[in-house]
Amino acid sequence: MGDLGAVIVDTDVLIDFLRGRGEGVDLLEEHRADNAVETTDVNVFELYHGAYGSREREANLVRLKGFLNRVTSHSTSEDSMELAGRIAADLDDRGEPVGVRDVLIGSIALIENRPVLTRSREHFERVERLELLG
Repeated sequence: MGDLGAVIVDTDVLIDFLRGRGEGVDLLEEHRADNAVETTDVNVFELYHGAYGSREREANLVRLKGFLNRVTSHSTSEDSMELAGRIAADLDDRGEPVGVRDVLIGSIALIENRPVLTRSREHFERVERLELLG
């Protein structure tokens, strides 16, 4: 998986990177030497949600917008939404539900044939065929 040398970076890693501290900084530095850094619109939503809810709203929004101008963000498609619905239903049937946002991120990554760089492996490891880094 992970063709074209690109990786979808999850919100937890991006938050660390934007703050300039934490384990995510090292993870991203390690992987971006060989991979294009990408994300999903779901992650972008999570980042904006956090920025607007922060005490340093304006500074965080400026930092976030600057970062997003340099990163490809993958959107949902009918294919990724169908896959997300199937994944969520399968996990529900097994009694192993995963948060909707993580299912959406995982389905986009699978459709785009990208691994996910995350510190929250437990959020994604039940999504079959999804390659995880971190």
